[in-house]
Amino acid sequence: MVSPARASLDRRLGPLDAAAIVISNVIGVGIFITPGFVATLVPNRTAILGVWVLGGSLAFAGALAYAELAARQPEAGGEYVYLREAFGSLAAFLTGWTSFVAGFSGAIAAGGVGIAGYLERLVPGAGSATPIAAWHLGPLSVTLSVRAFVAIAIILALAFVQMRGVGVGRVVQNALTTLKVTALIAFAVVGFLVAGVSGETAYAAGAPVRASSWLLALVPVMFSYTGWNAAVYVAEEIRQPVKNVPRALMIGTAVTVALYLALNALYLRVVPEDKFTGGMAVGEVAAERAASRRARS
Repeated sequence: MVSPARASLDRRLGPLDAAAIVISNVIGVGIFITPGFVATLVPNRTAILGVWVLGGSLAFAGALAYAELAARQPEAGGEYVYLREAFGSLAAFLTGWTSFVAGFSGAIAAGGVGIAGYLERLVPGAGSATPIAAWHLGPLSVTLSVRAFVAIAIILALAFVQMRGVGVGRVVQNALTTLKVTALIAFAVVGFLVAGVSGETAYAAGAPVRASSWLLALVPVMFSYTGWNAAVYVAEEIRQPVKNVPRALMIGTAVTVALYLALNALYLRVVPEDKFTGGMAVGEVAAERAASRRARS
């Protein structure tokens, strides 16, 4: 008996489309909230930038490894496909469910909540965490708030866009990624131009840093780089995947590392040390100080 041929997805994405997926998956709230925690562990400006360089190097090394895997198995699914070929269907099944239950779902939920929080500045009340209703199911509790409803609405809206097909999803993905990258570049450039007037810097370059602190600082840094492998999950929708998936991983990771280093250099230039260490709003403080200096100049 001849088994039916496996259906293949329509290959409509180019290397830049796939690179946009990588960039949009990596760059999120992490680059705005984690620098303060990194500075707490390594209070040395050279060491702070060094940790981000090291994290970017590890992410780039991972992208190189995944590029080889994707070239050998250009199918949709990422780790599911690679573990299935290496260790069998059980390992693939377990990693798939782990990603569904905790990995991807948790990141998506956190992203939705983060967007709702930022919408609070434009739409008062959109980020309110005041409970509207709550249920207790044994050891579990479910609490609903306006912020939760806004986050759920955002997730459902983007899911609907992707359900419309690759064409519509690609346009929306590329537009949002272009807007994000352009805004961050403009933020960094304007911030450096304004900061050049006073030349303030945070942290000395010669403060001692323990090796254990470097390793601990890598934890939030690698969290901020999470998503560098995103293109492999849609490898079956990318044209000429053997060539274009590696290109997408390299381009996406390189752009992300460059932006992260530029933003951290900007933070060190304009954010006072007392507001940098342990702060969760370093990016917001940098934007406010750059805007105030621009208004005074």
